[in-house]
Amino acid sequence: MPFRAVSSSSDKPWPSLANPDRGNALSLVKVCYDLEEAVEQIEKESGQKPLLIATCAREQEDTVSYDHIRNVLATGSPVLLLFGTAWGLAPELLQEVDGTLPPICGCGDYNHLSVRSAVSIVLDRLCGDCRE
Repeated sequence: MPFRAVSSSSDKPWPSLANPDRGNALSLVKVCYDLEEAVEQIEKESGQKPLLIATCAREQEDTVSYDHIRNVLATGSPVLLLFGTAWGLAPELLQEVDGTLPPICGCGDYNHLSVRSAVSIVLDRLCGDCRE
């Protein structure tokens, strides 16, 4: 069953949001039933299968650098970033990805963040002006 992170425009019209820019951003969101559908949709739109990149609070054997993914993005190739919640992504899913970004480390051993925080940090590392 799909998880709906946003409402469809028929449920809540975006222009009624307090911040119109949020409506513009949310209009880009597409809800997919599962990962397979998301991959198919990206491949249909871009003509290429996306690189599947996971995030994890622990270092993985298939870790790829932020710099590497920035370079992939610079070529115009699609990348699908996967973020988990609570206990993270299912181990079966982690076996299917092309790579995993390094964990976001803070002070001490505890490095579990809300998904919103993790997405913000990862997107800044991949698309922002600051580099690793």
